[in-house]
Amino acid sequence: MIFLSLIPLLLDNGYLPVLTVPIADENGIAINSENDDIVGCLQQEFHSKQVIHLIEASGLLSDSRDPESVLKRLSREELSDREQIASGRIRRKLLAIKRLFDNGAEEVVIADGRGPNPIRDAIEGKGTVIR
Repeated sequence: MIFLSLIPLLLDNGYLPVLTVPIADENGIAINSENDDIVGCLQQEFHSKQVIHLIEASGLLSDSRDPESVLKRLSREELSDREQIASGRIRRKLLAIKRLFDNGAEEVVIADGRGPNPIRDAIEGKGTVIR
């Protein structure tokens, strides 16, 4: 597959590729996908040490009703604790993040994808940094 050889080529030449999960049906219409599973496959294939998840919130929230309750830093142990008390879609996301660490990730950043510079913001530590 050309895609699988392109990523190492870019990395070897000093580029930082940003991968998204564009999924379209046979008519070119965007469809929903399980992004967490796709990110897990990509991380495992490319042995990524850092993974950035861009979401529609400022980071992982301690209180889902309070958009200002962003957890700035979490350890892997605290991630497991959060997983135990979470429910619904966020619990699924936390399980997927746990698998990223099991597959060799060293840092996962959950950051807001809605701003003008979401990647830069995430790299600078805005959002939730899990190590």
